[in-house]
Amino acid sequence: MLTLQKTLHGVLPPFISVSEFAKRYFGKSASWLHQRINGNAVHGKVATFTPTELTTLANALKDVAGKLTHAASAFVGQ
Repeated sequence: MLTLQKTLHGVLPPFISVSEFAKRYFGKSASWLHQRINGNAVHGKVATFTPTELTTLANALKDVAGKLTHAASAFVGQ
């Protein structure tokens, strides 16, 4: 089974600002997002995403992908 860290390696970062991504989609800090992606211990417990947060993460990645696709399509046929 792939871990979040392995799945997102090479995407968040370098291509997406973790700080902006965390703020825009979760209303949280980059540290908060990194803790969950990396499974860091916070207050003696492993930080994880809730099921709702995982859905938010999936939707956020789809949103970014859609924006990139839309931007790229502006250059096709020029």
